[in-house]
Amino acid sequence: MKYQIMMVEDQKEIRDIVIKYLEKEDYEVLVAEDGL
Repeated sequence: MKYQIMMVEDQKEIRDIVIKYLEKEDYEVLVAEDGL
C-alpha cells in the first residue's frame, strides 16, 4: 500500500522537484497549487 501525502506549493519548479522525489520514494502525491 502506498502512503499518500498532500503537497501545497505555489512555486511550480519546487513543486515539480518535490513531487518527483516523493514519487520515487513510492508516495502517492496529491497536489494543491495554493492553500485556497
